[in-house]
Amino acid sequence: MKNDIPEFCRVIQDIDAYLRKDRELKKVFGISIEDYLALLKSQDHKCLICRVNCQVLIGNRAKKNKTGRVVVAFVVDHCHETGKIRGLLCDRCNLLLGQAEDNPTLLLRAIQYLKGNLKIDIAALPKDMVKYKMRTFDNKRSA
Repeated sequence: MKNDIPEFCRVIQDIDAYLRKDRELKKVFGISIEDYLALLKSQDHKCLICRVNCQVLIGNRAKKNKTGRVVVAFVVDHCHETGKIRGLLCDRCNLLLGQAEDNPTLLLRAIQYLKGNLKIDIAALPKDMVKYKMRTFDNKRSA
């Protein structure tokens, strides 16, 4: 039975875990584990957002990758309104989208914030924060 497992699936810890994953994918997303693995291969075994490599590992023993992150298997990301599968993501990127409630506007504002393009009105800050403005905020933006 292990010979039936696709070659590009790098590590399968046990056949029971493989079959459980297959049943779960069929029940929740309507795809087989072969579909999942084909999708993973089409993504070059990488998360579509952060590009971290996924070492497909179905079972209990996970090994850290070069960055120190343990990526056991990717999450099937899907639109919660339509159910359409968008791709496979690592758990961190999937949580990022979930916390933003799949809202592109919110994510774009977060990008602007990280780039330092959102201005803060120093005058509107509580007085106890103003003493920290030299360390906390860029003076050019507060002028």
